[in-house]
Amino acid sequence: MLNDELGIKILLLISEGFFYAYICGMNDTLKKYLTKDERELLDLIKWHRDMFATLSPSEQLNVLSSPNWLTQFPKFEESITKAAQNRKERYDETQVPVNCACETCGAFEHRAPMGEITGSNGWKHNQYFCSACQKPFVDYMPNNPKDKLSWIKNFVKKMPKYKDKILDESGKKYFEQLKKDVPAYEQAYLAEKQYQETIAQAEEKMGKISTGWRDQLLLVKVRYLTIGNSKMGSS
Repeated sequence: MLNDELGIKILLLISEGFFYAYICGMNDTLKKYLTKDERELLDLIKWHRDMFATLSPSEQLNVLSSPNWLTQFPKFEESITKAAQNRKERYDETQVPVNCACETCGAFEHRAPMGEITGSNGWKHNQYFCSACQKPFVDYMPNNPKDKLSWIKNFVKKMPKYKDKILDESGKKYFEQLKKDVPAYEQAYLAEKQYQETIAQAEEKMGKISTGWRDQLLLVKVRYLTIGNSKMGSS
């Protein structure tokens, strides 16, 4: 007979596992935001959980009586789910509709980007579709702080000798305002740079953790298949 403490531990292990498996399974939109290592880790977690469920109570007791990975599965799954949610949220931020005019027909609409195009100068611009003329067009302003700052500085540098010939009064006012706004765009770029560095560090950390978990669970699986279920879950 299993004692009460271990019996409760097993029930919590299985119920928590099914809960996170249900969440991950139902939220299919998050799957495309998983890395290869995270996918492999989730597959290994499922394999270990399925194998654990087939064990007899005495075998489960043997597994849980020693240091094991099984009780950490919910934590692993929760970390992976949060990482995928964060990636999705960052992507969704780039898909927010904006008010912009079609460069072909001039129709002004509230549009979400349909894609991204990189110009010959390396600047990245959003591409939109105009419902009025049924044609795609590219926003003249880059879609990220770094390229936007570069575009503005280039515009401010080259425009003075042409502005009297090609800009009307509203265009000249726009040009003068851009010159005043350069410091603000510089600050936006620095803030974005710091933000991206923080994300890169978090992704690197998550990558190392996922790879470590995957490799160790794979080793446990191999041990189980070659030695027997007495070694299942042990590190």
